[in-house]
Amino acid sequence: VSNTLWACARMQLQDTLMLRALMGRAIEDINRMCPLDVSIVTWACATMKLREVEWFRAVVRARLEFADFSPQNMSNFVWGLATLTWRNDNMVLAVGREAAKKIQDFIPQELSNFTWALA
Repeated sequence: VSNTLWACARMQLQDTLMLRALMGRAIEDINRMCPLDVSIVTWACATMKLREVEWFRAVVRARLEFADFSPQNMSNFVWGLATLTWRNDNMVLAVGREAAKKIQDFIPQELSNFTWALA
């Protein structure tokens, strides 16, 4: 699902029916997704300006383990949330704590996007 949503975002596809079906599946699958998939779905939503409230609620309910996220996953995830103006202070704090532990692993673009998202 995440790769299909990534492709839709890259192609700027706006097929509402297909996007709703894909997002429905992503919401159903969130507890089985790896960090890369979660970050891609969030990035794709932001890139397509698809403000899927149920996705955000599912992300919050999933209580994600940000320790498993790579710097790129964290960066893309928080960039997507910020771009869509989604905010959950507890989640932001949890991502920030894990990012601080991995700060030396961030490349400049990831660090820039992460910092922008938290501003």
